[in-house]
Order: sequence, then structure tokens, then C-alpha cells
Amino acid sequence: MEIKDKTIGGIVAEDFRTAAVFKKYGIDFCCKGNRSIEEVCAVKKKNPEDIYADLEKVTQSATQNIDFKAWDLDLLSDYIEKTHHR
Repeated sequence: MEIKDKTIGGIVAEDFRTAAVFKKYGIDFCCKGNRSIEEVCAVKKKNPEDIYADLEKVTQSATQNIDFKAWDLDLLSDYIEKTHHR
């Protein structure tokens, strides 16, 4: 599946590093993560190609080996709250 076919929340769920790109553009990937990049860009009057380029850079960089999918839900929810909502 191409990135253009995914929701913003789905993109961040697959690779947490992409959250920084959405923060840079002021795009809510948590509570309003069910939208596509194209939808958000139409509303915010942003160029989606800029976002796609930044996402490409982030996902091609060296990765951190944190397996968030293996974390217990309580630990993961605490991490998300502390990192993205405070």
C-alpha cells in the first residue's frame, strides 16, 4: 500500500518517526489521524508534496530499534501521553 493511500494515524503507527513531520506542519496525527495527507493539505492549504518529501527523508534515515508493538498497552499509552500530549 502506498503512503498516499494511508491515513495519517496509520503512517505514524507504522513508523513513529513520521510524527515529527506532522508536528512540523501542525497536523494532528492522534485525535484526527483518520484523515489522509491530501485531505489535511486541502484544508490547511499546504503542499502535500512537501510532506511526502519530508516523510521520505525521515523513513530513509537510520532507524531506532524500538519495538513499540511489543510493549504492554499501559506502558505504550503512558509513553504516548507523555510524549505527544504534554
